[in-house]
Amino acid sequence: MTSKWTTIRVPKELADLLKKMSEEKGMAYWKVIMNAISWYNAVAKDTRRRDEIPLLDKISWYIVKLSYSVSKFKDEPSENNLNWLTKMVGQIYERLKVDVSYILRTAKAYMESRSKDDLIELNMAWKMAITDIIYYGFLKNLPEEEEK
Repeated sequence: MTSKWTTIRVPKELADLLKKMSEEKGMAYWKVIMNAISWYNAVAKDTRRRDEIPLLDKISWYIVKLSYSVSKFKDEPSENNLNWLTKMVGQIYERLKVDVSYILRTAKAYMESRSKDDLIELNMAWKMAITDIIYYGFLKNLPEEEEK
């Protein structure tokens, strides 16, 4: 059985990258694409291979987890949900090396007072935590040539 061939439209930057990878590996374009798809499928199925997850995906995942934890805490400010949020803050520091522990101080203040002002402070800390995760977890970890 012979394969049928077709063309695909891709941005020029992707075509240039594909050409570079093809030349470096000594592989046909389609083989480079096939390897990339195979690698992606393997990583997508096995989330335990954290060191192979692209940095942006990893950071996005922890932003989602933090947002879930903060939302859950805001809906029901309890010791249990504060512990859940504390665990998440620890994971972010352990896995991304980004310290967002300041969100815990605002969460505790909100849990004690339930005031609108402390809720606003919690929301501001949440927003700042996401900004810090993006900045320190992603932008500061890019190779120098990509930062420009």
